[in-house]
Amino acid sequence: MPKKLNLLWVMLFFALGMVWQQPTATIPTQIEQQRLAMLPTLKAKLADKKALARTDLIFTLNESFFNKVLAVLTTKKFALGELFQIALKQPRIDLKNGLALVHMQADLISTSSLINLTSTLELSAQLLIEQLPEGALVAKLQVIELHPADNNGETTPPPLSPAQITNLLPPLQLPLELEFNEKLAPASSKQTKPVALEVMVEPRQLAGNFQVTDVLFLKDRVVVMARVRNLTIK
Repeated sequence: MPKKLNLLWVMLFFALGMVWQQPTATIPTQIEQQRLAMLPTLKAKLADKKALARTDLIFTLNESFFNKVLAVLTTKKFALGELFQIALKQPRIDLKNGLALVHMQADLISTSSLINLTSTLELSAQLLIEQLPEGALVAKLQVIELHPADNNGETTPPPLSPAQITNLLPPLQLPLELEFNEKLAPASSKQTKPVALEVMVEPRQLAGNFQVTDVLFLKDRVVVMARVRNLTIK
């Protein structure tokens, strides 16, 4: 088996042994039930040697990677109607087997001088990953839990739904290179025994892209599997 597969199996089977041991605290009941229901499927995927052999590229993304991507959310304010803005802060991801949760705070700020309101909300969102038609890989957030934080006597915030906050959050592009266009240098090889032979390879240009075939959410990391598509050799 190639070295790539040996190293990957060490990583994947380490996760496989932990699938049934993942703690479940702080997860909303419905989401936790969905996570538990998909664990057998996740376990089967990790044990599928044929699927791994068909994979041309694997990204292993840790929590630090996602926290850097999520930090973009703290650089702007999001308009909530005409009277309020939301500023997000302290986003952090929690990767579990079968689930990626993002926890953060949201400051609800009035934009009208007639309303004196500043309040802090606690948010939990499920992180989903998909590949856009043009090839980019993005993370989308779906808010699943929303409640006021300890506001220290501040005004009670107006009623908001998770869907309202979800609609404000933009997709976040993951900084992964999924296209390639590489030039292979010319090469040659000679041998004299048992038969004199000389092989020469002309320079070639390889181009193509990677199509994501699966995304596995594991404890402390996400595994993205992809295959080469639209390969051209000139």
